Amino acid sequence: MPGGPGAGTAPVLPALPAPDEGPGRAGWLVGVLPRARRIPGLTVNPTDLNATVTLLSGVAIVVGLFGIVIPILPGLVMVWLGVLGWAVFSDRGWGRWVVLGVASTIALTGLVVKYAWPGRNLKRGGVSNLSLFVGGVFGIVGFFVVPVVGVVLGFVLGIFVAERLRLPNGSMAWRSTKHALKAVGLSMLIELTAGLFIAAVWVVGLFAT
Repeated sequence: MPGGPGAGTAPVLPALPAPDEGPGRAGWLVGVLPRARRIPGLTVNPTDLNATVTLLSGVAIVVGLFGIVIPILPGLVMVWLGVLGWAVFSDRGWGRWVVLGVASTIALTGLVVKYAWPGRNLKRGGVSNLSLFVGGVFGIVGFFVVPVVGVVLGFVLGIFVAERLRLPNGSMAWRSTKHALKAVGLSMLIELTAGLFIAAVWVVGLFAT
């Protein structure tokens, strides 16, 4: 009846939990859904979310490590992105940011050393920048002509052709090409070492956080 008890009282909604309550970011998202209207099958489980993030991050790291050996993907960058995704989307406490910081330091150091050390050896070997550019172009073409190994074959062929045009005979051109190959191998080894260290730090972080 009009005017009866509670006629002008607004309906009381259930209180929402504060963002800092519950098990973490995923738990807060679950708490935001009104308990009376939560749809079966759509409830977010924080444990499942962490497991999915960890799995996807692990796949990205493994793909990145293979990308270092098989030059198809940006290997070291992919490894670092795997750790970044894990740190941002997982619920591992403050330790995840420590893992990301260490991984970022290793990745940055690896990228700097990757280009500085082999580049110095190339200058000592007398390989010109133009030859490296030609080798890179041939490597890109080789990637589409011969899958996987075409990058390496094209790079070697490009440097040899450029050095042969620059130097008086084939033996000197091949000597310069071998210097370039050693530099590429050293660069790959440095990048792979950095990627493995990042992967090891991430695995330790899984158990420590």
